[in-house]
Amino acid sequence: MSIEEAMGQQRVVLAQEMDAWDLDGFVARLGKRIAAEQKDTRPARRTRAPKPPRPVPARPKPSRPGRTQCAPPVSSPLLSDEEELQQLCEDAVTVPEVKSLLERFLTECEPSGARVFACLLYLANRAEHALFWWRFASGAEDGLAAYCMTLHSRSRGQDLQINTWAEYTRELDFDPEQHWPEPDSDCTITADTRRLSDCVQAHLRAESLPDPRPQTILLPTDDLPTELVSL
Repeated sequence: MSIEEAMGQQRVVLAQEMDAWDLDGFVARLGKRIAAEQKDTRPARRTRAPKPPRPVPARPKPSRPGRTQCAPPVSSPLLSDEEELQQLCEDAVTVPEVKSLLERFLTECEPSGARVFACLLYLANRAEHALFWWRFASGAEDGLAAYCMTLHSRSRGQDLQINTWAEYTRELDFDPEQHWPEPDSDCTITADTRRLSDCVQAHLRAESLPDPRPQTILLPTDDLPTELVSL
């Protein structure tokens, strides 16, 4: 099955689910849950699961090109949501299985591969297209993609979307402390962000989605996985 056929099937399923979705009921349940969590004294913009904040949700960047530090020191300052998303994307695209994830995305439209591709788009300054694939992967219950959407919403101060994506991330039982991607310490593809961006930009192709919501999306070329790991 081609990626276009897989996406076409996903669009039909998504349309059916959206038609049957009880929006009013969801908003009511979400409102009750948010009200129950008001005793949390953190600002609304920092809303996340009711547990102590991580010492550092994102890894402070060690000196390049080596990436030998997997966990941050406890004394490190908290990063902003935008910095955390940047670090999360860098770690997500440097996992040992990144090549196979992208290849499965190309051949099977695999959700975790879609999430990795979205992170590459974000690092290449194509955030508007990264959002499409994070949403796609989130719809397939990829918790890491939903968390990326949460961080992006927080970094933009989009209050309604913050609550929606934070709630959905919790429903998927995603915990950044437990599910943060572990980068390969020998992988240095993010050492030079401009070089990485140029590689991604050079291996993109545009496709137009048909009605009922026509739009142009970006897909990787077949040789992106190989070119990426050769950086």
